[in-house]
Amino acid sequence: MGDVAGVLAVSMLIAALVIGVVPVRNGRVQDCGTPLSFLATGRLDVYPDANGTVRGPGGGVVRLTPAERDDAFNRRCSQRVGSRMAPAAALAAGALPLALLAIAAALGDLIARWRSSDESRRSAAPPPLPPIAGEPIGEPTPGS
Repeated sequence: MGDVAGVLAVSMLIAALVIGVVPVRNGRVQDCGTPLSFLATGRLDVYPDANGTVRGPGGGVVRLTPAERDDAFNRRCSQRVGSRMAPAAALAAGALPLALLAIAAALGDLIARWRSSDESRRSAAPPPLPPIAGEPIGEPTPGS
């Protein structure tokens, strides 16, 4: 049970990480970067002006079509990043209890093994003592 929970937790965390590092772009308006970097650096959204012109990702002025302008307003980088990070956060949050379950199962297994080896050591006969230097090895002879 613990092994399955551990593998599932790691898989969910990897999936969340992959979702968080796939780059996002707001058409020709803004290169949002990866969702994780967008959030970590606190980047801001870029808005086109009323005429549909904006300084593009390369630094040059870009003239947008009305559809592109509306899309840039309605689906800004922050919204695009949010729609990516919501499932990533859900995966990471779901992985946490599974990881804790896997850790608890591994600790339980470790404690059970430790107890079993401790009991077997207690029940076994103690090893014979090594001979003392200068004494003959073996059974004592009568009269000595």
